[in-house]
Amino acid sequence: MKNEIDFKFEPIWLTILSVLMLLLLYKCFNAYNSNQSIGLFLALITPVILVSLFVLPLGFKMILGIPAIALTNEYFVINYNGLSIDWHDIADIHITTNYKGISTLIINLKQPEKYFGSSLKKIKYQIRQIFTANDIIIPIDLISGKNEAIFQTVNAYWTKSDKF
Repeated sequence: MKNEIDFKFEPIWLTILSVLMLLLLYKCFNAYNSNQSIGLFLALITPVILVSLFVLPLGFKMILGIPAIALTNEYFVINYNGLSIDWHDIADIHITTNYKGISTLIINLKQPEKYFGSSLKKIKYQIRQIFTANDIIIPIDLISGKNEAIFQTVNAYWTKSDKF
């Protein structure tokens, strides 16, 4: 019996991300062709490169059907950012909605340094800690399904792991 639940990405986001990338690329190449200024090209292409580092991997995961999050008896797998968290390492899980109506799943860890051990992940984590006290933030609106149902399922797996 398979004790794993997968939550896929919301399909509409693939369309939105694809249109956004194509629009940005079009604008950058259009500006480059009209002015022929390499400085302008670099100023416009830099945001595209930065967005590509974050948006394209997410888009490929959506196209390939990789689940956004997967729940197993041992781990909480977050394919959004490539983490597999042991259920026993989680200190708190809750859902929050900001003033714009965007819902996020917040996960706080007992020992965050265990999961942010590499130097790049550690620097990213320390910078994020300046702005928020939360360890892992998952935009739950990117995941297919009702937000409360997703939270209840994740919370059920987490509380079930405390019994083992």
